[in-house]
Amino acid sequence: MYNPTTGSSNLTAMAHKSLVTSLQRFGNTLSPQHEQALFALVDSFTRMASGDLKGRWAFGLPTGSGKTRAIIEWATAVHKTPELPYTVAIAASRIEALCTLKRDMIDNGIPEDKIGLLHDDRNASLRATADNDDRPFMLCTHQRIRSKKDNLSLYNLYKGQPRHLLIYDESLMSSDVQHFDFIDLCACLAHAIERTKRDSQHAEIYAYLVEAKQIIEAMFDRYDTQHDHLICTPAIASKIAEHYAKEWEREGTISHFLQAANLDLRMVRDGASAVVGYRVAVPAELGNIIALDASFPIRDLCLLDATVQNAEKLPSVRRLGLASFHDLKRFDDVTLHRLRSFGGRYSIEKRFKDKSMAKECVEVLKTIPENEAALFYLYKLNQPGGTDYRKILEREISKAGIELDATVTVTMPDGTTEARPRIIISTWGNETSLNCYAYCKHVFLVGILHQDSTRLMGAFLAAVNDLSEHVDKQIANDLQLSEKAHLAYQALSRGTCRTVVNGKALPMNGYMVEIDPVIETTLEQVMPGVTWKKWKPYFVPEHEGLIETWVKTVQDYLNGLEEDSISSQALRKKLKAEKVAPSTWKRVIQTVSGNISTAPKKIMGDGLSFRWKLEGRTLIRQTAEHLGFTEEVA
Repeated sequence: MYNPTTGSSNLTAMAHKSLVTSLQRFGNTLSPQHEQALFALVDSFTRMASGDLKGRWAFGLPTGSGKTRAIIEWATAVHKTPELPYTVAIAASRIEALCTLKRDMIDNGIPEDKIGLLHDDRNASLRATADNDDRPFMLCTHQRIRSKKDNLSLYNLYKGQPRHLLIYDESLMSSDVQHFDFIDLCACLAHAIERTKRDSQHAEIYAYLVEAKQIIEAMFDRYDTQHDHLICTPAIASKIAEHYAKEWEREGTISHFLQAANLDLRMVRDGASAVVGYRVAVPAELGNIIALDASFPIRDLCLLDATVQNAEKLPSVRRLGLASFHDLKRFDDVTLHRLRSFGGRYSIEKRFKDKSMAKECVEVLKTIPENEAALFYLYKLNQPGGTDYRKILEREISKAGIELDATVTVTMPDGTTEARPRIIISTWGNETSLNCYAYCKHVFLVGILHQDSTRLMGAFLAAVNDLSEHVDKQIANDLQLSEKAHLAYQALSRGTCRTVVNGKALPMNGYMVEIDPVIETTLEQVMPGVTWKKWKPYFVPEHEGLIETWVKTVQDYLNGLEEDSISSQALRKKLKAEKVAPSTWKRVIQTVSGNISTAPKKIMGDGLSFRWKLEGRTLIRQTAEHLGFTEEVA
């Protein structure tokens, strides 16, 4: 008689063996712990499909460690084990990533008629499929899952029954934020009111818009005098709200506001005011999800979501003896150069208009060997007639005598060679999913996308699933750093450092424009061993930010301190830093304390005779003896 337990065990073993073989074929050399971690991953697929593992779990395995390939090999093993009729939905952010995944699954031996593909893009390289209820492997976009609960039947049913699990590639956040700038929203409401007030057929929507505007403006007027900032907008029939949202779809804000009709809302403020709300975007019916998210350890918005658990807590993972998944991959041969200048859109736009930032990039590009490729991430052209970052950079590259259409020779895993573009210019929004630039030894982040602080406040409330939760500027600042670090990590990981050989990332140089020094310690959590250097500018003014100024002051004080510990509060008082904003002081202490490494060469910090570690609210001196090294080694 067939034993399902044995069958599941065989499925995991088959998938794991094929996974290791395929990764080695693609040029990866896996350490024993890496192999074991991948076994824990495919075993979790199997255990969730069999019903032994339930819930939503995030696997924060490093970029390039084989997470996407694990999907292909596990699905292939399921196809080859017909006595285990498991079914799965697989979600990714980009349609072309799904098309590539489908081609890879077919190449790996899964019949095309078993793989469903759901999308609405007529320009996609593969067509969407019909009869998906009869296809055991279903591919769809994140947007399809998050747009409507009614879409469940389109991707999550196989022969009328729910699929066994959903594999969610990249960050999983259960709710979507609704965000409206107060001034823009009021102007749009006023415009819509004028359009509808003289026509009786619009009486219901007119009355709703008038009352909603009055309530929102009243909250704005009394914001500073009350603690409860919840907004009770009037109710409106869903069909009416949906009708006008569709009717006014091209008008943007008013359409989005009507799509949020009947949601609870709240006003938040950080200089500007905004109305925020959220809706649960990943249906509760999708109870069994495995998220493959390399950024999970540093992305606070994911860590705040109580519906998603860290897979490092699973017994199968704890047995590996890892402090973190990211201990599987070290970045000792990766160097990141930080230009200490503001990297927000406004600042970068200013430096592109005067050509200085483009010239800065070209100065570095001129030092790169002609047989090495460079990948640039720029801001998008955000409006017709706006600053075209790509054109400006291309013009400066050409002026320097560098060929834009030059190619480099890339050796493929099978030993053949291909000609690939030497210079690739991409934009933010393309920093995930794409693996086709893994031959680029140099990656430039010319500014890092910043989110509006009030939007981040709304994202925080969505993550904790509570509109009444306290939220302030400091929380928004922390989330801003976390989101920038996530984007930087993902973008840098498109280059050669994504490939792992014996637990080490391949050598790479990264260049980023970022003023906040704390991004270094944040990225070190997911890029252990990385070396930081100063990107010395020639054309762009270098800014010594408030944080870095105070860091130097604190370092000088600690170097002369006889005691081995001091509280953050006492230090602040000694340095007369009481007027420094709490969020700024927190960043200063984070920068000074940094991350303690077990490598002797890492004991000394820049400007410090000894490293200091933050334990609770107290800085503790970390001498060689504290770290377990002899004086001679240190």
